[in-house]
Amino acid sequence: MRLFQLAGCVACCCLGAISLGCAEHNRYEIELVPAGAAMERTLICQRLPERSNGPAFPAAELERIAGLYAQRLTPPDARRHAFRGLFAREMPADVGGAGTYARFETSLGFAAVYVERFRGELDLDAALYDRRRSVDRAADLIVGWFEQQMAGSPHWEQVQRFLHQEFRQDLRNISTYLWLAEQQPQFTEPLLKESSLRAALYLKERGYLELEDLLTLARADRQEPVHRLAWLKGVLARKCGLSDEAARTELAFLDDPAELQRSWNDFLRTTPEYRRLIKRWQAAPHGPADVPPEPLQVFTDLLLGPVFALLVTRPDELHVSLASGVAPWDTNGKWDAARQRVLWSVKLPKGRSLPVLLYARWAQPDAEAQTRHFGRIILSGETLSEYAIWQAGLNEREQKEWDAFLATLHPGDELPARIAAFRFSHEPERIPELEQQPRPLSDRVQQILSSALSATQPDP
Repeated sequence: MRLFQLAGCVACCCLGAISLGCAEHNRYEIELVPAGAAMERTLICQRLPERSNGPAFPAAELERIAGLYAQRLTPPDARRHAFRGLFAREMPADVGGAGTYARFETSLGFAAVYVERFRGELDLDAALYDRRRSVDRAADLIVGWFEQQMAGSPHWEQVQRFLHQEFRQDLRNISTYLWLAEQQPQFTEPLLKESSLRAALYLKERGYLELEDLLTLARADRQEPVHRLAWLKGVLARKCGLSDEAARTELAFLDDPAELQRSWNDFLRTTPEYRRLIKRWQAAPHGPADVPPEPLQVFTDLLLGPVFALLVTRPDELHVSLASGVAPWDTNGKWDAARQRVLWSVKLPKGRSLPVLLYARWAQPDAEAQTRHFGRIILSGETLSEYAIWQAGLNEREQKEWDAFLATLHPGDELPARIAAFRFSHEPERIPELEQQPRPLSDRVQQILSSALSATQPDP
């Protein structure tokens, strides 16, 4: 009986989610190779599990992705699909999201930055509001159906109080626990297991079940839901303060799974949500073999997608490699020194969660130019990036003045003094008598170079 697999607040999903390893999901592999100011991007995608008669990658998504890339490297009927393109600045929304790549060239070396968001929800306030609204509406439906079944019962007030208050609040809390789990930056299999067990422990602490109940529910034959309904009656009786006799008589409508499902479906057919489902189905093109949506879809649309997707679906996989050629000075990925690449492997939750964010910043010094001007390499990593970004902000006139000054710099004891004395032609001279003066544009590069010279003093 599917109603109380959902209404039981993931009691059965808590164990089932731990073994989702074979569930269908998408796998995306992205290879990023910088090519000057552009980025060569190769995307490989497939539907898992991979087998000869396995699921095909969604055709609509393939068509959308193909429209973003200049090259399609594999035939449309392949099991693994590959695409390649060259992108300047903005990354394509292939997996879903937005990203950018920027390279800042200077005569002393270059700096680069890559950052990309994959999927996720930007309007978190709206996501949380919609999530709570879905949970509350699901609770409303359960309360409404119970009220219909217990019409005239002297114990209805007790059951209503529990469903409307305690059960609703527990459903909200489970929803929030799962939402917090989805926000983790590295969504992994251990996190999925931890979230499932956390939900199970919450249900135990709130008096819904014991470990033995979970094992019984997990073993119960799906074709014979009597065990689950017996568990449900026990929980309701305990939480509502019903005697054994009252539970036996007042909750007798839970004894017959077929009759229960029929009355639940009849109730859902009266809801505005189901009327909207039917209206959309009637408006859409369909063949003679197509059947109208089941009433239960009203309930699953409210909970499984927006709220419990973490427990009942397998997240998509995302694997990204960036051929930076030099170790990044700032990244949330892993540096593979042997392959000279930054690597990321993450999961993409299917709910409305925080986006997955990947980033890397790196810089490559021009050893010959820096040695010519400073006698050694003084700018690399973060300091070279700071210098490159400062230079990128210069206008044409300032760039010419700086290039001309830089050409005159050579190793020697007077180098720090010369750098400290540099001014752009439009900058006023310093007035020693004034304590507070406007900070000139040249001040920043003086700080960068002076600090770098001090930090890289040659051995005596």
